[in-house]
Amino acid sequence: LVISDWHYGADIETYFNIYNPEVAKQRIDELLARTIKLIYKEGISELFLVNLGDMISGLIHLPLRINSRLDVISQTIQISEVLAEFITHLTACCKVNYTSVSDNHSRLDPNKKEALQVESFVRIIDWYLEERLKDNPNVEFLKNKLGEDICSFNVFDFKVIGVHGDKDPQKKILTQLTNFTQEHYDLVLSAHKHHFYADECNETELYSNGSLMGTDDYANSLRLNNKPSQLFIVADKENITRSVYKIKLN
Repeated sequence: LVISDWHYGADIETYFNIYNPEVAKQRIDELLARTIKLIYKEGISELFLVNLGDMISGLIHLPLRINSRLDVISQTIQISEVLAEFITHLTACCKVNYTSVSDNHSRLDPNKKEALQVESFVRIIDWYLEERLKDNPNVEFLKNKLGEDICSFNVFDFKVIGVHGDKDPQKKILTQLTNFTQEHYDLVLSAHKHHFYADECNETELYSNGSLMGTDDYANSLRLNNKPSQLFIVADKENITRSVYKIKLN
């Protein structure tokens, strides 16, 4: 299950979309319910929960702070508990392997040129989740080997890598990550662009996740309108993407 771009705390009301913390929780509940149905439908015993970031709206731009219902500390506190409950419900169905990456909306310094990668609210969210769920035997937290902004893991004999996507253009991401890590991957996962996207090259598949938020004022200004969605990918020993579900949440 790929989750990303929840932008919790944002307050949006346009012709195309209404989004606020209450709507976010409704969509998260729907995502959980539909994920559990797919777990049972597909007979899944082990789930990789891949958090590709931007869980909070953040404070990196002034318009974000103006259009946020909650301050960034409240965003972080509340989404951490929402995620903890989300994972707890999933662990009642199967084993959950949790992994995450740093992103751009969670950084402490609005100036991305001066921001330190380790100074991110993502680290607080993940620390909280590990402490909150440390007594849950059905969840495992995977550590990033390649850096805070890159997660990687194996599913059967397939190699998977994930990034938020703010540093990796969609058209170049397959070759860029392969060249950077000097590894071949069977599946690349990304987010950031707020819309579903798929590609493949040299036996590597790419899937880019949608957003929970949907269309905001910035997307409207670019004449872009995408419905909220998240990805659920089913693998087996022969195929890393045996089934790909785009879970629409509006």
